[in-house]
Amino acid sequence: KEKNYETALQGFNRLLNDETFGSVVPYYITQIYFIQGKYNEVIQTAPALLQDSTHIQKQGEINRMIGESYFNLKDYSNALSYLKKSGATSGLNATGNYQLGYCYYQVKDFANAIVYLEKAIDNKDSLAQNAWYHLADSYIQTNNKSKARNAYYAAYTLGFDKSIKEDALFSYAKLC
Repeated sequence: KEKNYETALQGFNRLLNDETFGSVVPYYITQIYFIQGKYNEVIQTAPALLQDSTHIQKQGEINRMIGESYFNLKDYSNALSYLKKSGATSGLNATGNYQLGYCYYQVKDFANAIVYLEKAIDNKDSLAQNAWYHLADSYIQTNNKSKARNAYYAAYTLGFDKSIKEDALFSYAKLC
């Protein structure tokens, strides 16, 4: 797969100055960078796409790629603004809600972290376990020990990540 993306990237780069295709090519180059995990390149190229009216219908997706790139680089304050814009334009799935909630958690805005993390706990998977775990700490930070206890227990019961499971059980026991 990687070689196909590299070949496509070379082809798109040759079309950058093409009169017919040049205006749409940067979007596809950005998508390839994102798929390849080249998050710094996404951050360098994608913001210009938001200013180009050619890509107006793709703004939600562009904001998501930028936001997730910042998220993956652990730059949560920059990720926040792009993920919020993406959510406002395109809506958020469980992963998007988790990412936005986790960004708020990292910048210590626990009230907003709770809002989004609560939307990421519906499935019984590792994402939900992480959401429950950070939700529990957000409840602690907002002085809601009863909800924190329940959230720690939920993180414990979703035993996907053993270290989270153990810490959640310990934290749950401390609150009982």
